[in-house]
Amino acid sequence: NKFIYRFTEPERGDIVVFESVEGGGEDLIKRVVGVPGDRISVRRGKLLVNGEPQREPYVNERFPDRSFFAPTTVPKGHVFVMGDNRANSRDSRFFGTVPKGKIEGEAFLRFWPPDRIGGLL
Repeated sequence: NKFIYRFTEPERGDIVVFESVEGGGEDLIKRVVGVPGDRISVRRGKLLVNGEPQREPYVNERFPDRSFFAPTTVPKGHVFVMGDNRANSRDSRFFGTVPKGKIEGEAFLRFWPPDRIGGLL
């Protein structure tokens, strides 16, 4: 959906398509886990938002994430994104927050793998 963020702000849990902030013109798809003003950190792979552990049933449990990420505050006009496959995701822990202007839209349909085709939650 390329129009939704013209009318509303990205929210935690949205899956967004955005132009890589690292250059190269590559589009990435990640989940928004932090919005402006949120304080984000990761301890032994567990996401904390404003000091509270998050319930994330969509994270790939087959490849556990054991990473650490020092607390950072999401600035105005940006979001903090992470991949659902946390142990193998290059995301805001590596390249920083994503400016809202880089977001191209919200993903709403999964087409891969074929046995999981359907709408995104």
